[in-house]
Amino acid sequence: MIIRSTGVCLRICSIDEALGGFDCIARTSKTKYDLIFLDYMMPDQDGVKTLEKIRDEKGANRNTPVIALTASTTAATKEKLERSGFDDILSKPIISEELERVVAAHLPKEKIRDRGSTYEKKENENRSENSRSDELVAIDIARVYANDREELEGYFRDIQGGDGDGFYQYAVKIHSMKTSALMVKAYEPWALAKSLEEAAENENADFILSVHPVFVKSWMQMGEQLEKDYLYARERDRALTPEYEIILNYLSLLTKAVEDIDIDSADTLMEMIRSYWYPDELAILISRLNSAVAGLDADATEQYVSSIERIINENYITDRKN
Repeated sequence: MIIRSTGVCLRICSIDEALGGFDCIARTSKTKYDLIFLDYMMPDQDGVKTLEKIRDEKGANRNTPVIALTASTTAATKEKLERSGFDDILSKPIISEELERVVAAHLPKEKIRDRGSTYEKKENENRSENSRSDELVAIDIARVYANDREELEGYFRDIQGGDGDGFYQYAVKIHSMKTSALMVKAYEPWALAKSLEEAAENENADFILSVHPVFVKSWMQMGEQLEKDYLYARERDRALTPEYEIILNYLSLLTKAVEDIDIDSADTLMEMIRSYWYPDELAILISRLNSAVAGLDADATEQYVSSIERIINENYITDRKN
């Protein structure tokens, strides 16, 4: 993969993603990395404890630059991260210029070359792509907002049941949702999530029990609005009307690609499917199918594909034959 930004150009590089702190430790114990980005809030253990393990291992990554990712804007959090030994801090949502600064400052110099006039023609393309990526962020959140709520509800039930670990898991999840809300400038759910995160960190069950339902309602309204905005944008753009027989073939190939973890084929097929304009009923399902494919969730992919195929066969293929 080639990573391009507004001021530096990296050589071809590879990126590994860890599912949490424990997975990160397992990976860094076996593989030497040039740069590690470590989230402060993770499901199994936080970034500070994970960093301690990486440094204590005395292995290949003991001196690798580690960058903290955090959505917290408090001076206390940033001071804690600096004291813990992180080489730099990136605030979420990530700003491309800040990401570029960190990469340029901490990657080995031989793996970076300055951009010159050769890349000037690409600048407008990059800016256009950045504006498009903002739209995609909103669409992605619209697709997964219901799943986020279900996961949070599980941790909320743990808190109601007196599970002490539920507070930490609740804080991690609501922290992620808070960041998502800020990225699409949904300030009401962001403010509620911020308050709930602080309450979870302080194990204030009474506050969570009273405010959680208000947040869930606000979060669902945000997701529904984003989804409506997405559908309106699709209708406004008036992409090509699909040949439904072809779409059915794409869907069949897509299911197999996800089952085989054939990422390139799955991404290509999903891009082809999304290039058409669909009626609202199908557009919503296809937007959620895209989220399942992005996560290589074979069960969810099969479920959405089955629903889409049924609707197409019942309402569109039949209509054409008649």
